[in-house]
Amino acid sequence: MRLTLVRIRDKLETSLKEPIKRELYENQYGAILVILAILIIPLYNCGGTGGPNDSAGVSSFAGNWTGTWSDSNGQSGTFSLNIVDYGTMTGSIYNATLNETASVSAGYIDGNGSFNFTITYPGPTIYTASGTASGNDLGNLVGSFNEYSGVSLITTITFTLSNNAPSNA
Repeated sequence: MRLTLVRIRDKLETSLKEPIKRELYENQYGAILVILAILIIPLYNCGGTGGPNDSAGVSSFAGNWTGTWSDSNGQSGTFSLNIVDYGTMTGSIYNATLNETASVSAGYIDGNGSFNFTITYPGPTIYTASGTASGNDLGNLVGSFNEYSGVSLITTITFTLSNNAPSNA
């Protein structure tokens, strides 16, 4: 009798363990799939476009922009930007107050209008800039940016630019 009870107990334990093992095994792979989805889906939206408001990699800010600027130190001048389809920015800034021209490089503007770039004056004196831009009712690009030397804020610049011609990548 004891041998029969031991066999029944062993058979019962085995039959109960198999579904539990199978469920743990299946849940393990389900958890892995959920983790992979969390990691991969955000990357799907990083396809190299100019940002969430842009489609097929064409930045809503693409074009050759020129106009004027002024800063919080009382200086002013002209500003030219070339923004290509994917939001890459290059251009120049002319400071009429100091009679100096600087190049704008390594720039990028996202679909929400947040941008950054490097400003290089002769010497070379290198500054970084970050700011925001948007279109206005007249079709102009308006915005402002802070100019930094290292971590020190140098000035805040505001600008209004007109689109001269569309730009392509």
